[in-house]
Amino acid sequence: MRGGFLVTPSGVPVEELSEELLVEMNLEGVVVSIPKEVKKGISVKPSSEWRFHRDIYAMRPEVNAVIHSHAPFATTMACLNLDVPPFHYMIAVAGGDSIRCAPYELFGTQELSNSALEALEDRESLPPSESRHDCNWLKLVRCVAGSH
Repeated sequence: MRGGFLVTPSGVPVEELSEELLVEMNLEGVVVSIPKEVKKGISVKPSSEWRFHRDIYAMRPEVNAVIHSHAPFATTMACLNLDVPPFHYMIAVAGGDSIRCAPYELFGTQELSNSALEALEDRESLPPSESRHDCNWLKLVRCVAGSH
């Protein structure tokens, strides 16, 4: 999507997500289009984490998608404030000898985005922690013509 990105709506359970519920934002952080409601009477807004999505796209123009999930095992690493060590050769896919865990920052803040960007320097993946009980895993995806 040129000049913008899609992000999941805030507060919608993953099992209820659909393409129609995605929120379109521009790189200035302005909502371009938003579904009127998920269910009767329930309005939606973009994920509180839209800032680091936007900032990653701005910092890394070669990235075509940011996969952002709340993986249960990442919580353990975040609670311990540990990077993911090179226990498997696939760690190298992240672009270094570890997957960095960013310092704690409050969810939805520019500080969290800044922390994630710093941890992503020279990397393709990280588990930045917005809170020590629920760590985010980010994976940057590059789409290359002709590749799968």
